[in-house]
Amino acid sequence: MKNQVIQLSETSGIADIDELFKTLKPVLEKNAPVTMDASNITSIDTTSMQLLLSFSQKMQINGNKVKWQKPSEEFCRAAKLIGIESHLGLDTVSL
Repeated sequence: MKNQVIQLSETSGIADIDELFKTLKPVLEKNAPVTMDASNITSIDTTSMQLLLSFSQKMQINGNKVKWQKPSEEFCRAAKLIGIESHLGLDTVSL
């Protein structure tokens, strides 16, 4: 099965959550591994991080892997700040 790559937007806040959800939902329905490209993120809020955490957990429950491709420093900082870095698997990703 081909690994889909999802490019995350530069900024993601509460106003963008519907669009992020619409991007992630079909991936869950495909039931296939995915690579999340978080390299361009310059600003992300807690709501978006929580959605990405829920997505990642659901993917794992379904037996699929979420790979993080070159997460930006801001993305990693936000994950660490709210305590989900290891839950997203970012503690094993090299920048």
